[in-house]
Formats: sequence, C-alpha cells, structure tokens
Amino acid sequence: MTTRKRIAQNENAPEEDTSSGRPAANVVPIKRRRRMARPAEPSSSRKNAGPAAPRRLDTITALLSRDQGATIAELTEATGWQPHSVRGAIAGALRKRGLAIISETDGQVRRYRAPQTL
Repeated sequence: MTTRKRIAQNENAPEEDTSSGRPAANVVPIKRRRRMARPAEPSSSRKNAGPAAPRRLDTITALLSRDQGATIAELTEATGWQPHSVRGAIAGALRKRGLAIISETDGQVRRYRAPQTL
C-alpha cells in the first residue's frame, strides 16, 4: 500500500510523491487567481467630492493678471515652488495656454504680468 492520499473534494489536486515531498511529475499545478490590493473605487465618488482646489498654474495666472503683476518672490510664496520652477511655468505652460507674458524691471525688481485681453 502506498502513502499517497487522494482528496475526495478535488480530484484535480496534485498528488505528492512521498519519497521527495514534491508533486508528482505528471500533475500540472492549478494557477491561482490574483487578487488586487484593494477594490477599485467607483468613479462617481470623485464627482461628489466637491469643488476642486485651484491649481498652482491658476494661482500664477491670477497673480500675473493683476495690474501691478507679480515678482518671482511673490509667485514662489504663493505656490511653494522654487524660483526656477516658477520661471519654467511662466516660460512653458502659461505661454502654451496662450498668455502673453510681459517682463518689466523696476530698478532691481523684475515684475511679470499678463495683460487682460478684451
């Protein structure tokens, strides 16, 4: 008599080779279905979350649209970005949005502004 056991509930269960403790060579293991880390949230929950916070580029646009414009120091304080990031946003993203940026120097302070187009 061999020491192999057969599970009555699952006839496809792999049999073990008692001499080595490994599954028998002619048995193919069954793949397990992977589970996600957490279930996906329905998209409707985002819609009911309320108004979105203003984006930093919108904050920069609002500051540049003022009559006096804004300095790099004012923009960095409002966004929390470093000065080179603010300059990059002005030169790249805001110009791609179609804003005409004017740079003026008052003594030693450079001010940027985006005139209102009517």
